Amino acid sequence: HSFRAIEGSIGLWTEKAFTQRSFIKFPKRGYPKLKKGICSVPEYKHLEEKFIETKDKSRDDSDSDSTIPKLKPTIDLYLNIQEELLKVDIPEMADNLDFQAFWSKSNKDQRNKLSHRLGGLSENELFKAWGEDISTCLEWETRIINCINVITKEDFQSLDIEGFAKDENLGKQASLMAIVHKELVKAIVSL
Repeated sequence: HSFRAIEGSIGLWTEKAFTQRSFIKFPKRGYPKLKKGICSVPEYKHLEEKFIETKDKSRDDSDSDSTIPKLKPTIDLYLNIQEELLKVDIPEMADNLDFQAFWSKSNKDQRNKLSHRLGGLSENELFKAWGEDISTCLEWETRIINCINVITKEDFQSLDIEGFAKDENLGKQASLMAIVHKELVKAIVSL
């Protein structure tokens, strides 16, 4: 869930930041689409290469001007495109060690492999999926909190919210999953 929490936070940030600027299209099915109009904004001009249509070898384009690339009207708003958007709008993300670990290809590949496995994962596998430098629960939680704080521009201190409703002086918490997990474990044990 920790991987999806960060991906979900990125998705919500992207939706909030770019729907207001009319750069995202939401089809009835499939991924949201990023509109090519975003390339008219100087900070996002570099995204133009993502919109270039690849040539279909089976078509005869001898009449078309091959020096001008044709741009697709939209592209799927996959996580790699959201990464490009975030790095422009939140420049500190590029230097953030926690996000460097999150975006690294080897960690992405490891998380992808683990998320498609039904047998669960060990604590050590979870830690390694977040980076070779993560070996304890505290380091893992800190990495997640730091990522959430960069995206939200908040200062969450914990993922644990137990007791939050009773004591508002506990500080800011970032996730309901810790308490949901505890309640699920209790329910399963009582079966």
